[in-house]
Amino acid sequence: PTGGRSAPRDLFLAVHRMLELTPTDRRFAPLDDTDSDTGDTFGLAREEPFRVVVDFIPKAAMYISERIWSRDQRITRHKDGSITLTFTATSRPEVIAWILSFGGEATLREDEALIIEIEQQATCLLQLHHNVTRKLPLKRP
Repeated sequence: PTGGRSAPRDLFLAVHRMLELTPTDRRFAPLDDTDSDTGDTFGLAREEPFRVVVDFIPKAAMYISERIWSRDQRITRHKDGSITLTFTATSRPEVIAWILSFGGEATLREDEALIIEIEQQATCLLQLHHNVTRKLPLKRP
C-alpha cells in the first residue's frame, strides 16, 4: 500500500518505532536484486561511490576485521597489531559519523575532503565542550 506510488528500491524500516505486528496469510515475491549494488558498499544513502582508507589501533582491529564493510574491502595487518581498512562507501555523512564514533582509535587517511570535514567536526566538538567546562555560551556553526 503505497498510495499508487511505486515502493522505493531500497526500503529501510524503523523497526524500533513499530508498535504492533499482525501476522497475515499474505505472501509476496521477493525482489530480484541480483543486479542491485545494495550491500556492495558502506552506507545506506546512495551517493557516488568513493574510496575510504582508515587506520585502526590494535584495540579496534578485531572488531573491524570481523565485519564486512563493503564487498571490495581490503584489510592490511601491521606488525604492531594495527590494521588499515580500505573500502568503498556511498554516504559521506555516514562515514564521518562512523569514523568519529571510534574516537582516537581510528585515523582517516583518504579521502581528503572527508579528512577536512572530520577536522571541522572535531574542532567544533572541542570548542563546544571547552565552552561547557568554562560555562561560556555555546556557539554552534
